[in-house]
Amino acid sequence: MTRREVLILTAVAFFIVHLPLGMVEGAEQFIVEITSDEVFYNSTGGYYKLTISPDAKTSFLLKVRNTSPTTQQFVASISGTPQGWRIMFENQQTEVSFSVANSSSGSFLILVIPSSVGVANVTISVTSLSYSVTENLLLRIFCEEPAISFSTPGETLSGPQGGSVVVDFSITNNLQEEMYLNLSLDGIAEGSRGAADLWVGRLSEKELHLSALERKELNVTVFIPENATVNQPQIFSVVAYAPSKDAVYRSQPIKINPQPFYWFTAEYVGGVLSTFPGEAINFTIRVNNLASIEDTFTASVLSLPQGWSVECLNSLNPLNFPVKLSPGEKMSLYFRAQLPTKTVAGEYFIVIEFSGEMNTTTATVPVTVMEQVNVALQYGPGLVGGEGGYYPLYIHGNQLPTLLSNLGNSPQWVEVNVASFPEGWTVYIDSVVWGEGSGERVLNTTSFNMSQFGPGSYSFSSKPKELELKVPPYVEATLNLYVEAPAGTSPGVFTMALKATYLGGKRVQVLTIRVKLILAQLIFEDMNGDDRPDILVEPSNKTTIRQGDWVTFTCRIKNIYPYPAEDITLYLDIGDNSKVKSYHIDRMEPGEERDVKFRWRAIEGVYTVRIYAEGGGLTPGEEPQVFLKSIEIKEGKGGSFVGILFSTILLASGLILLLFFFYLLRQRKRREEEIREEFRRERYRKVYGSHAEAGEIKKKKGRVGGKKSKKKHILLEE
Repeated sequence: MTRREVLILTAVAFFIVHLPLGMVEGAEQFIVEITSDEVFYNSTGGYYKLTISPDAKTSFLLKVRNTSPTTQQFVASISGTPQGWRIMFENQQTEVSFSVANSSSGSFLILVIPSSVGVANVTISVTSLSYSVTENLLLRIFCEEPAISFSTPGETLSGPQGGSVVVDFSITNNLQEEMYLNLSLDGIAEGSRGAADLWVGRLSEKELHLSALERKELNVTVFIPENATVNQPQIFSVVAYAPSKDAVYRSQPIKINPQPFYWFTAEYVGGVLSTFPGEAINFTIRVNNLASIEDTFTASVLSLPQGWSVECLNSLNPLNFPVKLSPGEKMSLYFRAQLPTKTVAGEYFIVIEFSGEMNTTTATVPVTVMEQVNVALQYGPGLVGGEGGYYPLYIHGNQLPTLLSNLGNSPQWVEVNVASFPEGWTVYIDSVVWGEGSGERVLNTTSFNMSQFGPGSYSFSSKPKELELKVPPYVEATLNLYVEAPAGTSPGVFTMALKATYLGGKRVQVLTIRVKLILAQLIFEDMNGDDRPDILVEPSNKTTIRQGDWVTFTCRIKNIYPYPAEDITLYLDIGDNSKVKSYHIDRMEPGEERDVKFRWRAIEGVYTVRIYAEGGGLTPGEEPQVFLKSIEIKEGKGGSFVGILFSTILLASGLILLLFFFYLLRQRKRREEEIREEFRRERYRKVYGSHAEAGEIKKKKGRVGGKKSKKKHILLEE
């Protein structure tokens, strides 16, 4: 065999042996896996199935295991993402390059953010550049409404180092069947307070039973470590496992931001305050003594816009008046700020400093001053709780009155439109009423010159959601909105927004107001004839309520649904005290109404009083509420003090007379005993002689009661 033939045979043998081997080895040099808490999938076949809900974000790991003896270069890509969805790697891209050492693995997080209900078939391709081999995995994502949904705080919560934060959340069963759930926490440990560096959470309930479509309010108490890093939020989730579905449901992430620990805290209660130049605003700051000893604090204005003034309504003027707080005591301080008439529109802040014996802290009140406008828009009679509060609705057909005012001395064109309302509801502008006028006219127009038509009541046959009005000077008109919920709508809270665009002046000005519409089975009704649900404070003839007076709060509740309401509880809250009094109603028939009275012994201070209901088709936090703001109780003096003093004197006099009566009775009994004793002695002297002592009997012959002593026995009986 020639040398050339040997070389050819050697090359052919090498090709026959090594090329197929290389191809086979190349196909087995790496394994692609997708892993998560629930599913394991690799390139041996099958789908990776993932179920999430719309607008939720989830993630899983793409794992590439290099089984070759050398380091490999890889490229991974994602394709087939549906319109509007976002499926990407951590670098926010759909392609990533990486290398994996021999006998090692590389993991990459893939994020999924769906935008609609449906199924997405996404292909993940992993290519080995070293061996020119590609593995394709089919990722199938089912996006559907979850059987269980959570409602958690959207904002980041704050809490002190070494302290705790109570996080309120709710779980809703969206199915037409009951569900049993096991709850746990992901991201923090479970139990009571842990070590100095351990975040721990304690659920109010760990096992939950939900009826069909039921929602339950729960909470988790989170204990913040003493050495937690300030302003470095801890993120955790609530996890619900349903054994019947063998499914896990996870809440949106909850963030808690540790803050420096203070023994004495001050917190502004409320949101951004909006007002106009020359107006006054009220705000509340709650102070809290967290220490185990008494603390004394002072308050002073640290920062105030020029020309503004602030006063405290708790009889603590001047503001640096020292106030003592017992261990664990809370106190609400009520302030009023007066704005100058020439205040420029913009954002302002009021900063009040509180100095305790252990630390100093501040409370910041944000204020937005709006430009003075010539048109005012507000919800009219029937609103419960003020602007932006609750408005009770019947199940069918409601007139929602809205006041539109021209505050200027010239006519103004205003465009009013329903900016938003619940899906499926019927909402339109039904009529406009102002001034005096007889009868009612029906108009088929969306442009209405009130000056041209004159005062009266006008309905619109076109049922417009948008209406242009020319409002005469100094006229206040009532716009009646027709609001109707679809048949079968469950009781709950719904939001509607109305917008008024003022077309006069140098620029367009827009006023938007929102109201919470309560479709409830129970509502509070008007009691005093002013078309506003109210609380009546009795006795009504008293101009000043003083400490020690008995105050009666009266409200009227009505069942507006065509079926009975059962197990209803009405609560009275006063100040910071929750559920001071309660009143229970077993059952209310359709259309039934009841007047309920609460009696409360007045204590000095300024209070916010609230009456609300739970049960009977209502959900906590979604009930019609009745407020009576800033009830001021004066110090007990004057008539009330005289009454209390007079009652005390009467009580003391009665006790003295009673004691004197018992004394006379006892003296009489003693005197009767003395007379009886004297009578006995006199008798004995007559029988036995003057020398005999009382009760002493001289023995003679025979025994007493015998025949020889019969005469003596008779004498004794006489």
